[in-house]
Amino acid sequence: MCIPYFQSQVQAELFLARQCQFHLNCEPKDLAPNHLWNLANWVMTSGALLIGKAKAEELSDKIRDIRKQMGAHLSV
Repeated sequence: MCIPYFQSQVQAELFLARQCQFHLNCEPKDLAPNHLWNLANWVMTSGALLIGKAKAEELSDKIRDIRKQMGAHLSV
């Protein structure tokens, strides 16, 4: 999901890893649904510096949408 917003897959993976490690205290492979709201917030903040505010907002919204979709399944 992040790759279209960065110049390469490597940059997208590094960005995601930094957000997870420094802000969520986890590895990307360990992301859980409860991490996604905070991840979306950090993507908005940190991403705006790297990819611009509009792209960061779009990516953040996509992460939030995934969490919303998962919400119905998690409450069962």
